[in-house]
Formats: sequence, C-alpha cells, structure tokens
Amino acid sequence: MGLITCECAYTFRTIVSPHPDGYRLISEQEIDRMRETGMSGDDVLSEIFLKAIEAYKCSACGRLLLGLDADRWTSYRREPDQ
Repeated sequence: MGLITCECAYTFRTIVSPHPDGYRLISEQEIDRMRETGMSGDDVLSEIFLKAIEAYKCSACGRLLLGLDADRWTSYRREPDQ
C-alpha cells in the first residue's frame, strides 16, 4: 500500500495505522458468522482485518474510496441535493 490518491488529488499516506480517515467495511453476514462461532475479541479483530473492505474518507472532498480490488480503488461521492 503506502499511497492512495483521490480524484481531487488529495493523497492518503496509508502507512499510518490506525489512519484517522480509515474505515473497515464488513458484511452483516460475516458479523453474524463471527458472533455464532463465539470468537474472542482478538480473533474477531483479526477476522475483520482479513475479511473487511478497506475504505478511506477524503478529508478534502468527502469522497469515499473503497479498496474493492487488490490494486484498484473505487471512489463514491455524495449526489448533490436536488
């Protein structure tokens, strides 16, 4: 990893962990599966980092960048109010 550049040209330095603009997205199915297995807190955290989608919110423009693929980031931006 290291650097991710948003469409607005803001650059995330992802070496910092936890990153102040970083998020982890995980499906509700995965959460239920972990709950049913009775995993301990540390095991749950490890599992989240393995299964979750990495995401960053751009502090410059508000876009949400999602690491859906290993080498490619997809960004989403809120639609303007009508």
